[in-house]
Amino acid sequence: MVRYLLEYLELTDVRGNGDHMHRQYKQEIEEIMKGMQCPDDFSCYRTGFKNICRAKDFGIETILECLEEDPEDCTFAYSYGHLHFCKCPMRNFVARKIDK
Repeated sequence: MVRYLLEYLELTDVRGNGDHMHRQYKQEIEEIMKGMQCPDDFSCYRTGFKNICRAKDFGIETILECLEEDPEDCTFAYSYGHLHFCKCPMRNFVARKIDK
């Protein structure tokens, strides 16, 4: 599936809406996809990041605060006290590079 998604990346821009400014991230996205296994088969990417979980960058480089209602359903979520955090490499990348 990763190969299919990488081929798709060759044919379309990252957001899938005709906005080509995010093509600059193609190589970084490919590396992220090659270096991880996604239980949702990269559905966030396949939807042009329109179907992506809610998370917030709070200044720690490799994790985000998870803002989903049911974070315990996510493989990449973990809790610390009453907070939940996201350690998904793709979500982290999107928060830091694309969601700016």
